[in-house]
Amino acid sequence: MLTSIAAMVAAVGSGRSNTQATEATGKIAFVRCCQLWVMNADGSGQRRLIPSPARKSSPAWSRDGRRIAYQSGGRNYTWYVSVSNADGSGERRLTRTRKTDYESDLNPLWSPDGRTIAFVRYDSDPSYAVYVVGADGSGERKLTPGWEFTGPSWSRDGRKLALVHVHKAAVYVMRRNGSGRRVLATMTGAERTWGVVWSPDGRRIAFIVDGYLWVMNSDGTLPLRLFESRVDNPGARRSDYAWSPDGLQIAFTQGSRGRTEIFVVNADGTGLRKLTDNSPAYDADPVWSPDGRAIAFTSDRDGNYEIYVMDADGSNQRNVSQSPAADFAPAWSPRG
Repeated sequence: MLTSIAAMVAAVGSGRSNTQATEATGKIAFVRCCQLWVMNADGSGQRRLIPSPARKSSPAWSRDGRRIAYQSGGRNYTWYVSVSNADGSGERRLTRTRKTDYESDLNPLWSPDGRTIAFVRYDSDPSYAVYVVGADGSGERKLTPGWEFTGPSWSRDGRKLALVHVHKAAVYVMRRNGSGRRVLATMTGAERTWGVVWSPDGRRIAFIVDGYLWVMNSDGTLPLRLFESRVDNPGARRSDYAWSPDGLQIAFTQGSRGRTEIFVVNADGTGLRKLTDNSPAYDADPVWSPDGRAIAFTSDRDGNYEIYVMDADGSNQRNVSQSPAADFAPAWSPRG
């Protein structure tokens, strides 16, 4: 179905270039020492965002760039969904006490209108369910039956959510209130499906099946496997791959055991390019700048986890966080 990797990889980004680097602008949120930090895209202006001592992870900007949702740590290593203003003020925990010490709320994701946050609640089986909560903490609601659904991802207009059934290897879509749930695609012979993400232009949905990256039209037609090797650490998180802002390309991580590289491929499966080439380093967590001209990512190529930025073609890779602490999980503000 796919040609060999050697034949498909059109170019490799070595990180060295004689061309002038794309000027990366805007703010990047990231995690340092279990706390949220923010910096300018060139690495200047670094500051800790939230003053509270609770652990924090998985920053997600609202579409207008005015607020950030994230996981905040409670006792016994559980997580809750919290939110703050973009300047770190107004921190508020949105989800509350769990029924058990093992439940955690993961991967918050803003609706396009900024009124609702979808997230995954994890229990100890392991098992997952999709929930939503108002951005003011009201109206927490479980949208899926049982504990076998994960995702989720908002449609462009915010009227629907895409999600996956973990054990049936099926992709679903439903209205934002949980009604009208139906199967978009079932992957025959597969065991597990993860990581569903709707494209920004609303035309396609990407997802991971048994560790392989797939994409299909938003109506469930024409499913296509994009890469013949497994992506890194398929699971409930979405940081293994990211759509470009125009919905035409996907950047993704491929490899295993801390030896990973970042690739980019067109949504139709053509134009595969390897952007990093730093084995045995860990290059992962790609995220596009709002204008699509640059990609931020995590790398330990210098012996420490840092935030790097490169041009979208893989050139001009540079360490922008420049810290002895471990930095990871970059999230670029939509406001640039």
